Amino acid sequence: PGVQGSTLSQDFERADRELGMSREELKRAVLNAVDAAFAADSVKAADELCTWVFEQMGGSGEIGILQGVLGSTAELQRSEGCQKAIDKNPGITVVGKESANWDETEGYKAAQNMLQANPNIKAIIGESVNATNPETSTAPASASANSTKSRPVRPVRNPIGA
Repeated sequence: PGVQGSTLSQDFERADRELGMSREELKRAVLNAVDAAFAADSVKAADELCTWVFEQMGGSGEIGILQGVLGSTAELQRSEGCQKAIDKNPGITVVGKESANWDETEGYKAAQNMLQANPNIKAIIGESVNATNPETSTAPASASANSTKSRPVRPVRNPIGA
């Protein structure tokens, strides 16, 4: 049976009741069952993705960056990775950077602000686009389509797979 809608305390009680395991026995069993943990290398993924975007731009132009929740591990690592790519591409100029807090509506508003303030912007990079929150990739495209830009920005699926 699943644990949907339960609390950790209820899970421990059920384990005790159904499995005859104490809280400590259950903790040890869970810890011993974990042989490996996997995590994405967000710095490397962001470096590779931003490098790819810059290549598509011909290595020069103005960009905007939509950040995630400021100070979060993912935001810090993705910013670090994208900055590495920027450092390797002197023709790239960051003209706007705003937090979208991993929210589509905030991302739309931030992208609109960037596009209005920077008519020559070629790309908006969303640090928050991921498998669990893919709709944030549409924010820059929607904002671009509703702006006065003659050439709308299109969402690009991450070719790196991060």
